[in-house]
Amino acid sequence: MKFYLFISLIALSLVAKAEGEGNFAADKKMMLENMSKQIETMKSNMSCVESATDMPSIKKCHETAKAEREKMQAEKTKMQTERINENIKKLEEKKKNLELKK
Repeated sequence: MKFYLFISLIALSLVAKAEGEGNFAADKKMMLENMSKQIETMKSNMSCVESATDMPSIKKCHETAKAEREKMQAEKTKMQTERINENIKKLEEKKKNLELKK
């Protein structure tokens, strides 16, 4: 849980740092949604472990939680890749415009 809070704080600081860029309201909404997903995942994993009766049950809980974390990480990576590609396109357009002005 501390890990997710730490990551959330880092993400908030990065958004605050880049406040002038992008759409603040949309970024904030997306971050809150991601935090809610993380909290729900942690609660689900917690209840799974609490209801476990033996080590194989706990292992199953761990595997389920790990799969969910990997899914969330894949979504995050996809979004980052899309943003990077958008930025590359913008930079290429700027470069093209600068070359035309010369």
